[in-house]
Amino acid sequence: MPKRKDLRSFKPKKKGSAADDLLKKAQEMGAAGEQADQVQKLKEQVGRYEGKREDELMQDLLRMTSEQKQKGQFDTERIAKFKNSLWPMLSEQQRQKLVSILGKMENQ
Repeated sequence: MPKRKDLRSFKPKKKGSAADDLLKKAQEMGAAGEQADQVQKLKEQVGRYEGKREDELMQDLLRMTSEQKQKGQFDTERIAKFKNSLWPMLSEQQRQKLVSILGKMENQ
């Protein structure tokens, strides 16, 4: 049986940041042009949040959720697709956490 994917595989295994690891993985997978630009933007976002405490991350997420809702840009369908794509890779504890976070976003 093939090994199940999980989010731990995205953690850097050596010295260096998660953002650097993400960029390296994308390059290994052949990201170029527009894809490389998107990966670079994602790398910058990851770097911005790296090292923050969970409560700081939650505050930022809820602030962004509130801003998106005010602008009419909060896409519940896209959030549901995101949840469904992650679900198989999560442990039961991670699933409970995701449900909790999404519930807070919905009630924001």
